[in-house]
Amino acid sequence: MVIQLLRYGADPTLTDREGYRCLHLAILYQHMPIAAYLMAKGQEVDSPDLNGQTPLMLAAQKIIGPEPTNFLLKCNASVNVFDKVNRNSPLHCAVLAGNRFVGEGNVTMVDYKYF
Repeated sequence: MVIQLLRYGADPTLTDREGYRCLHLAILYQHMPIAAYLMAKGQEVDSPDLNGQTPLMLAAQKIIGPEPTNFLLKCNASVNVFDKVNRNSPLHCAVLAGNRFVGEGNVTMVDYKYF
């Protein structure tokens, strides 16, 4: 459905009331093929919502499993961005939410050059 909508001219940069773009929602609902398609069509992996939260922050905060977080990190999502409200990074979001998936396996949000 998403592919057809985009083929017929739908604007993937439109936001809902919370400022979520299509990419935020694809990540939130764990639709990685749709997220990959959106990024292939030019959606920015670090696009912020109204509060400055990126899709990676959303994935870390909502504790929706390791797949969205791994996917975004492999797509070079920035771990060094901060939201507008509390100045939290994706790692802060994960820790505050008790996200146990961060730090397991291949999921790492620490940029060692800053330590």
